[in-house]
Amino acid sequence: MSATESGVTTKTKKKKKAPAEPQALPTPPDGGWGWMVVFGSFMIHVVADGVAYSFGVFLPTFLTYFDAPRSETAWLGSLMIGVTWGSGPIGSIVTNKFGCRVTTCLGAVLSAGAFIISIFAPNIWFMYFSFGILAGLGLGLIYLPAIVIVTFYFEKKRAFATGIAVCGSGIGTFIFAPLSQFLVNEYGWKGAVLIEAGLLLNCCIFGLLFRPLTLPREPKEEEEAPATEMQIVNKNVAVLKKRERSNTTCSAEETGKETNLDSTRAFSSDMHLHHSGEHHEHHHKPKEISPLSRKDAFYSGSLHNIPLYRSNPAMYIQSMTSLPSSESSEEAEGGRCSAIGRWCRHQGRHLGLLADPVFLLFTVSNFLTSLGFCVPYIYLPDLAHQLGIDEQRSALLISVIGIANTIGRVVFGWMSDLKCVNRLVLYNTVLTLCGISTALCAFCVIFPMLCVYAAAFGMFIGVYVGLTSVVLVDLLGLDKLTNALGLLLLFQGAAAVIGPPIAGKMYDVRGSYDDAFYLMGALVALSGLMLFAIPCLQRRQAKQGHHSPDEDIIEQRDIDLGKKAIGSASYLPVAQDAHNHAADC
Repeated sequence: MSATESGVTTKTKKKKKAPAEPQALPTPPDGGWGWMVVFGSFMIHVVADGVAYSFGVFLPTFLTYFDAPRSETAWLGSLMIGVTWGSGPIGSIVTNKFGCRVTTCLGAVLSAGAFIISIFAPNIWFMYFSFGILAGLGLGLIYLPAIVIVTFYFEKKRAFATGIAVCGSGIGTFIFAPLSQFLVNEYGWKGAVLIEAGLLLNCCIFGLLFRPLTLPREPKEEEEAPATEMQIVNKNVAVLKKRERSNTTCSAEETGKETNLDSTRAFSSDMHLHHSGEHHEHHHKPKEISPLSRKDAFYSGSLHNIPLYRSNPAMYIQSMTSLPSSESSEEAEGGRCSAIGRWCRHQGRHLGLLADPVFLLFTVSNFLTSLGFCVPYIYLPDLAHQLGIDEQRSALLISVIGIANTIGRVVFGWMSDLKCVNRLVLYNTVLTLCGISTALCAFCVIFPMLCVYAAAFGMFIGVYVGLTSVVLVDLLGLDKLTNALGLLLLFQGAAAVIGPPIAGKMYDVRGSYDDAFYLMGALVALSGLMLFAIPCLQRRQAKQGHHSPDEDIIEQRDIDLGKKAIGSASYLPVAQDAHNHAADC
């Protein structure tokens, strides 16, 4: 009796400790069906970003239809883009719960439905909710799975595959700007929005290409399968003992023994059927793994930039899939808690990142960049109209931004992988040039000059979209990437919401876009210049030194996972292989 109890308790203890072990992940195929996943992600970027960034084509029509000033009408486009960025945490929860396929289809239906009900909007306030918030939330649900599923399928070729997928954003902007203008001219804004709603529904088809990877079957379970009768008996005895303890109303021992005998036979047969059903289900329904179970799910750069991956890929993969013991025990013991509740607790911890001066400075920089990011997309066609340029050529300016953005992502992504290039300096310099070019837009008074500005802005802003996650890893390490990027997206979304209305208000007051482009250009240039102070902050932190060996180990782990070592502080190596590789380099 006591031996059985100890056996049962041992099993329960093992089950509780199981979540603390590193989670096994399927091996990324680096090809095969992965290229269909890349195609689906590429097409989603074409449609979703093409629709979002072509809003500037609709602005003159909305100004006339709703008879509202630019500061109020601009909220439609800024809300759509800002909510798309800021809904990243919501998309993470839904993706973890339902997978990439369901999340993408849900986002496509939601955004298309939001466009359809916008046709019946009685006023601009209803459009804020439908065209701005609901459509933005739907696009956010589409966007996140399209990014993480590619990183889940590719490891060695990740940078190449992700680069192909995100290039769909610029190509979509190139296509949808003149297409939207054509649809508005032919069918009015309501007909154009209805057609674009139908195009958004096609994202369901592309999302179905996101086939989840599953864990391979382990041959050990098939060898252990015949030895299941003793396990069934042990389970029967354990359950019967629980029934005996709970059944306090039975007064006669003989009656209880007879009941136990009958229940033993019935329960033994039930357990045998249940066990055989579990065994059959286990072999025919492999476990699906969420792409967000990897800490590097949002890292779009080459993994060869990570020292630990170069020196010991197996250790790197284990470090990307293991969870801290506190989080694992919390999920194991508090499994009944809602996903939203766990997310709120995690976000509370993530706010601690703002105590890091380097990350705080990077967050302020991204906030300033996002203030000016959407202004050319929304107001450049209207600026061209005021200069006497026809509608078709005005829409073409957005196309120029789109194709230049594609070129910029490819060029700066390639440059960031060069050993002789400091990624932070590249990032800062290009952002500064982007802000200067935006400020100089006020001097562009003819169509060729506007095309030059559109090409420069699209090219330079490509570094902001393509290298933000890569630079974050250089500053913080891969361990903190997911938390830092989630927090960063909230600030980016908030800035994208308020930036265009501020520029619109300046036009309403001054009657010209000059001051708006001066201000937004200065903010973007400032966002690049202020990041040049990061090496000074890092050297200052390095001079302060560490107070315990544990802090040295944590710091070395961050360096092994991509954080750039700044200063003269010596670090205690965690993995000898990583140390040897660094010495060889």
